[in-house]
Amino acid sequence: NLSDSLRQKVVNLKTHFEEHCVSEEKEYQDNHIPKDLLIKHQKIHEELLSLFDGLLDRLEKDDQALDSEYFTVLSTIIVGHIQTDDTDCFPYLNHEK
Repeated sequence: NLSDSLRQKVVNLKTHFEEHCVSEEKEYQDNHIPKDLLIKHQKIHEELLSLFDGLLDRLEKDDQALDSEYFTVLSTIIVGHIQTDDTDCFPYLNHEK
């Protein structure tokens, strides 16, 4: 059903984002980014991962597809994080350079 399909998409995206976070934090460490920036970024990652958890909790409690919330989570992560916070760590994300 639609709810199960959406739930699986959220789980898959969370898994991919967790892999991104681990990779990014390793990149920070390998490039000797100051510890305070790494800690700040780890907290951002935790907050973003909690968006997935909140969405999964809502899906467990309510069989209605939460399409708008799903896309809000995605836009927060893709536009709000990857295309802003991550450009300092990953220059290929910054199209202005």
